[in-house]
Amino acid sequence: YKTRWKGYSAADDTWEPRENVASTGHVDRYERRQRQRTLRKASPGVAVIEYEDGEREMVDMKIEKFRGYRPESSDDERDDDTDDGDADVNDFKLVAEGQWIEILWRYTNMYFPCKIIFWTPMK
Repeated sequence: YKTRWKGYSAADDTWEPRENVASTGHVDRYERRQRQRTLRKASPGVAVIEYEDGEREMVDMKIEKFRGYRPESSDDERDDDTDDGDADVNDFKLVAEGQWIEILWRYTNMYFPCKIIFWTPMK
């Protein structure tokens, strides 16, 4: 990934392997924006979500990893690393307009809470 370092000019840009910049969230944000370009709001499984900071994003819930929103539970208490994981991982019964879920940003390996603003149910 071409990286521009804060406080430096374009002449100082470097190419960095994913593992060097993944934890910053920039790789996740870039790839999520690229996927958004191909999505249509009316497509089955597509949702518009809003993060706690007000940023909105269109996502394809069929390819995202998500789980129920449990603000009282720490990440260490959740079992999302096994094949089965928590019972609520990718449980589409949780997906409805106005509901809160947590969505995984895979390169940072962190779940972020978000509210479902719009949802086109799957058929």
